[in-house]
Amino acid sequence: MDRTVLEHTILSVVFTGIGFLLGDITAGAAFSVGVFLSREIAQAEYRWIEKYGHGLRDNMPWHGPFQARAWDVASVCDVLVPTVAVGIILIVKGLL
Repeated sequence: MDRTVLEHTILSVVFTGIGFLLGDITAGAAFSVGVFLSREIAQAEYRWIEKYGHGLRDNMPWHGPFQARAWDVASVCDVLVPTVAVGIILIVKGLL
């Protein structure tokens, strides 16, 4: 397993915990999912530009980072595993 998956999961749990301490656990969970999803979308943009856009951002269509070919298994796991972890926390708290 890629080290970033573990790091993202730990940070997601921490963000969710901070939300809990501030009185809104769902906001903390949503924040953590949003941070890592947006990070991975940005990484998909870079991969798309490198592989299919000849290194030029102008060659990328608006939907470039959302194409499956711009994603790899590690990137999907970097979003999916922390999201599942946070979801489990919310389920245990009875919020999902």
